[in-house]
Amino acid sequence: MPALRERAELNVPEWMRAALAFAFAPLMASIAYVSPILAGVGLMYAYTGALIFGFPIYLFFRKRKFKNVLPYILIVAGISFVHSWIVTFLFLFVPHNLRSEEMENVVFYSSIIGLFAVWGGIIGGLTFWLILRPDKEEARKLSRMATR
Repeated sequence: MPALRERAELNVPEWMRAALAFAFAPLMASIAYVSPILAGVGLMYAYTGALIFGFPIYLFFRKRKFKNVLPYILIVAGISFVHSWIVTFLFLFVPHNLRSEEMENVVFYSSIIGLFAVWGGIIGGLTFWLILRPDKEEARKLSRMATR
């Protein structure tokens, strides 16, 4: 059975693995938030971050042939943290009628969301890498050549 599973993994085209990775990695990242309220916020951050930052970085990683899991985890965690703070700072510069104590609460809760974003980024980067598996690209090429 393991040989059959390996052959099935090798025959999935790269574009399909990438599409699945972009679909499921943000979902898994938001599930890592645990709380239903934070998971909803996580979905918003995760999918917008994947669209804005993730696709160009995926193309960069693909061009540079990164195969190790660590760059995927670190970059996605960093993107998650930076993206959560970008949204916070955009909110702070929008005109509003909040008192200074309420603004302190916004910054405090945004920092907590930023920490959860790092955790979600770790889970999302790991999920993305596990679906894409760039470390098995050589075996896929050999398998395709052997079937021709």
